[in-house]
Amino acid sequence: MLGTLAPLACVVGLLAGCTPASVASPAGQASPAGHGCRPLSPTVRPTVGDPATRDRLSGVLDAFAQRAWNPTAPAVRPSQLTGGLYINYRSSFDGVSHPGSLTNVNTNGLSDADAHKDSRHDPLADLAVLRDLDAASAAGIRSSATERLRCLLQPVTAAEFANYGPVRGLVYTQLSELSELDPGGPWRDEAHRFALNLAKAFSDPTTLGATASKPAVRPDWVAESAEALVDAGSRFGTPDWTALGAQLAVQLVTKVANPVTALFPTAVEVDAAGAVKVTDPLTRVGAQAQLLDALLSVADRTGNGQVTAAVAAGLAAVGSPEIGLADTLHGGWFFGVAADGSDLRTAYKETRSAWMLPLLQHAARSGLPVATGDSGETERLVRDSMYLSSSAGYVYRLAPDWTVYRHLGGAPPVAEDWVSSEATAIAVNVLLGDLSKETA
Repeated sequence: MLGTLAPLACVVGLLAGCTPASVASPAGQASPAGHGCRPLSPTVRPTVGDPATRDRLSGVLDAFAQRAWNPTAPAVRPSQLTGGLYINYRSSFDGVSHPGSLTNVNTNGLSDADAHKDSRHDPLADLAVLRDLDAASAAGIRSSATERLRCLLQPVTAAEFANYGPVRGLVYTQLSELSELDPGGPWRDEAHRFALNLAKAFSDPTTLGATASKPAVRPDWVAESAEALVDAGSRFGTPDWTALGAQLAVQLVTKVANPVTALFPTAVEVDAAGAVKVTDPLTRVGAQAQLLDALLSVADRTGNGQVTAAVAAGLAAVGSPEIGLADTLHGGWFFGVAADGSDLRTAYKETRSAWMLPLLQHAARSGLPVATGDSGETERLVRDSMYLSSSAGYVYRLAPDWTVYRHLGGAPPVAEDWVSSEATAIAVNVLLGDLSKETA
C-alpha cells in the first residue's frame, strides 16, 4: 500500500513516547509530525472563519485527541494493524487510566469490558476523524495531541480502507477529500477503486443496488452513492458513472420518497422488478439531511429539476410545523418521525442532526426556500447547544433541552454523558465548513 511504511515508522515512534515536532508552522501548512509521519500538502482548505467556532474546534479536537486513541483496538479486515479509536469515552477518562471501564460504553452504562464482550472498533469513525484532523490541520487548527493522533490514524485507516467494499457513498466522499488534503497518501487510488465498486453495485439503477440475496436498501446510502458516482465520473473522466449516478438519484426520488410528506424512510426492500416495500418507516433527521444534501449535489451537477424538486419538498417537510420535527422551544430537531408524518419521536435529539447545517448552507447556495432556520443560527446550535460542556465534547444523544439525556431503560436511568467518536467527527466536519480549492 502506498504511503504505509513511513507512517508505520511514525506509529512506532509515537508509541515509544515521542511527540510531534514543529506544529507551530504557518497557518494551514502541516509540518512533519515526528519520526517519518507523512506531512500534508493540501490543495484545499476548510472555510471556517468565525473565531468562536475556531476556538470550539481547537478545544474539542485537542481534548478528543488526548483520549480517543485505543492502541489495542482489534484489527478490522482487510487490515492487520491493531489500533484505532474508542467508540466513546467517559468524560473522566484521562486517556490512560482504567480504559476498560471508561471506554466503549453501551447505552446500558456498561463498557464492553464490564459486559465481558469483545472490544468494538468502527473503522468508519477512524476514516471520518482522520479526514477532520487533516482538514483542521490545513486550517491551522492543530496541537501536539491532534498531530499525534493524525499520525497514528494514517496507516491504520489506509489499511482498513484498502479496496473497501460496502456501498456507502459517504466513504467515497471522505476518501476523495482525503486525496485533496493529503495528496501523498493512497486516498485517490482508493477512491477510484471504490467508485468502480459502486458502479458495479448500481449497474441496474432500477433496483437501487438490491439483489435477490440482499434485497434490503438504505435510501441514504443510495443517495450518497449517486453523489459519489456523479463526482467520480468527473474526477476520473468516466462520464458513464455520472450518467449512472443521475439515473440512480431519479429512481430514488421516484420510488422511495413518501408521496404525501416527501420524506424518505430508513430502509426498504426492492425486488427484481424494481418494486419497493418499506421495511423501516422511520425518518431520522440526521440521515435525512445527508440524503437530501447528496441529492442536491447530484441536481447541481446534472441540472435535473425532478431531483431538485424532491430535495425542496423534503427540506420543507423537515421544517414543517405540521410534521413537528423542528423544535420551536429549544431549537434544533427531534430524533425522527415516520415517513408518513406519524409517530413523532421527541424523547431526545441526536448530534447527527448537525448534518442539517451543510444542507441548509447548500440549499441557500442553490436558491432553495428554507423554512427551518438560517445557517448562522444552526452553526451556533451545533457549536454551542450540541456541545456538552460537562463532558468537554460531543455525545451521541441529548435531551430536548440540550442537557444530558438519561436513558430510561436502565434502573436507575443511565446518563449518556460519554463523548462519542462518531458524534465528534460529525460536529467537527460541519463546523469546519466546505473544502475550497487553493487560490494561491
